[in-house]
Amino acid sequence: MLYTDTNSKGAGVDDEDGEGAWVRPPPPPVAPKQQSLIFQQIEIDHYIGSPRAGMPGQQTGRVPVTRMFGVNDAGNSVCCHVHGFSPYFYVTCPATLKDSHLADFKHALNRALMDDMKSNRERISDAVLAVEVVQRESIYGFHDNQSARFLRLTLALPRLIAAAKRLLGEGKVFVANLGTPVYEAYESNIDFEIRFMVDTHLVGCCWVELPAGSWSVRTHDPQTRCQLEVDVAWNKFRVHEPEGEWARVAPFRILSFDIECAGRKGMKDQLWLGR
Repeated sequence: MLYTDTNSKGAGVDDEDGEGAWVRPPPPPVAPKQQSLIFQQIEIDHYIGSPRAGMPGQQTGRVPVTRMFGVNDAGNSVCCHVHGFSPYFYVTCPATLKDSHLADFKHALNRALMDDMKSNRERISDAVLAVEVVQRESIYGFHDNQSARFLRLTLALPRLIAAAKRLLGEGKVFVANLGTPVYEAYESNIDFEIRFMVDTHLVGCCWVELPAGSWSVRTHDPQTRCQLEVDVAWNKFRVHEPEGEWARVAPFRILSFDIECAGRKGMKDQLWLGR
């Protein structure tokens, strides 16, 4: 398998004749304030990074940032950093809990989470960002289509959900005039990326549009080798349903290989790579 070691952004593998047929076309000049950016996303992940000025969400400590990777119609690679989306889950709301308890509950849960941390490498000061009462219906059991009160808990980091679920389930969050009821958790095992995709109606290989004036080009501190690296707020981009013109496929470049390990008695394993 041949490859080119180059510093040019977006450069890829050469073909066997060394003609560089797989090198992407140079990215066109962009004007975020006047132009939309449209690309077909093929991969999504998240990382814990620094907050970005002008974007929603926490502005101190470290925050979760979602990344969408894709390709535009011209064949340019795109990495879109999405800011401001925070993890959350639900717990049952005790019948004795009133709206006047919410502030104390938030403070008590925040204190319990901060005390439970073995390390605060992300330097967060508020583990609990929001607590609100919502009406939902559990899919477990029969409820005659009647909704009930739940608490929606929004946290600073995805890793805090497991700790919050454990502390609330073990009755370790004390609230004055409420005590330590045991809270049953819902949707606490949903991956952060899946939660993001569901809430933004994002599906695999859909076309994403960043409207003019809603995004910016990342000229400093690039994190990938994508040709276009941009930033946008989580509630500012559009997702197009795969119908009509949005059913087309961007000019993806796909390199696939198979790894097989053949082991023989008394011999070291051998790796075979096939293109």
